[in-house]
Amino acid sequence: MYSPENLEVTPDEWEWRKSFYGFEPADEKRLKGVKALAESFVHEVVDELYSIFKQHQETNRLILDEETLERLKESQNRYFLELFSGDYGEEYLRQRLKIGRVHHHIGLELEWYLGAYTHYQRLTQPRLMELYPTDVKAGLQVIDSMQKLITLDQSLSVTAYMAAREEQIRAQADQIEQLSSLVE
Repeated sequence: MYSPENLEVTPDEWEWRKSFYGFEPADEKRLKGVKALAESFVHEVVDELYSIFKQHQETNRLILDEETLERLKESQNRYFLELFSGDYGEEYLRQRLKIGRVHHHIGLELEWYLGAYTHYQRLTQPRLMELYPTDVKAGLQVIDSMQKLITLDQSLSVTAYMAAREEQIRAQADQIEQLSSLVE
C-alpha cells in the first residue's frame, strides 16, 4: 500500500523530471496566475468530464449512485484546482502518486485514466484562451505550462500504476510459492 516510505519517485527524481520536461518556475507562476479563472470554471469542466465518463461502460461502472457521483466530482474539483496551485513540490508529488495507486486499486485501467487528461485539456484550453482575447501568445504560454504539468502528472500515474502492478505480481508469486511449498 502507498506510504511516504515507498515513494515510487523520490523528491530528487521529481525535481529532475520537472527539469527534464521543461517545467520551470515561470510555468508555476503562469498556472498560479490563472487559478481564479480555473476556480470560476472548475465545476463546468468536471461536470462535462463526468458526462463523458457516463458514456463509457468502463468509467461509468465506477459511478454507483448519485452520492458516489457527487463525492467523485468533489474530489475531481480539488484535483483540477491543484493544477493551478503554483505549488508543485513534495506534497503535490505524494498526492499524484497516491491518486495513481488508488485508480489502479479500484481497477481503472491506465488507458482510461490517461484519457481523462486528454479531456481535461480539451475542456480547459478554450476557457484559458478566453483570458487572453488579444494576447494569443500569453494564452498559449499558459496552455503550454498546463500541458507540461499534465504530462508530468501522466508520468507519475504510469509510475504509480507500474509499481502497484509489480507489487501485485510479487504478492501473487509469493502466494504461489507458499502454496507449492505446502504441496511438496
